[in-house]
Amino acid sequence: MPFMRPVLATLGLICVAAACGDGSTASTADARPASFSVTVMPNPIHEEPCGGCGPVTGQLWAVGTVMVAESAGTGGTVESIGVRLVGGASQVIAEGGFDAAAIRSLAGSNRVPGGGMLVVPEVGPHYDQAAGGSPSTLTFTVDLRDDGGRTDRKTVAVPVMP
Repeated sequence: MPFMRPVLATLGLICVAAACGDGSTASTADARPASFSVTVMPNPIHEEPCGGCGPVTGQLWAVGTVMVAESAGTGGTVESIGVRLVGGASQVIAEGGFDAAAIRSLAGSNRVPGGGMLVVPEVGPHYDQAAGGSPSTLTFTVDLRDDGGRTDRKTVAVPVMP
């Protein structure tokens, strides 16, 4: 079975370093709703040999930097980032997710400041080399909670090139 760090994955795997400090703040119920946007760079992503998971051979990864911006002046947190890599015939190559602790491990925090941005590097799955080599699509699903306790979900699909 392939190597997996502390993140749940159902097909394929997700690479993450050990979790660190919380970085969240108390919520304010009367805050105005946050306005989140999510982008992923690079776009398109190029699959390559897995470079962040230690001595793993025969594995590829497709990773991008997820940028979550807030424009209404109300902060919040990224609760999770789900990833799903789908090949040309709608076959799922890999999927899994990063919880809040994994996001803090990658970015130093899961907090998006009001009017600011959170940058989360190296988000994506790794998978058997035999499953790669063809164009595919990596979908990022970002679950957010603003300081008023309201939840939001943003989805971004990025092409993956061999």
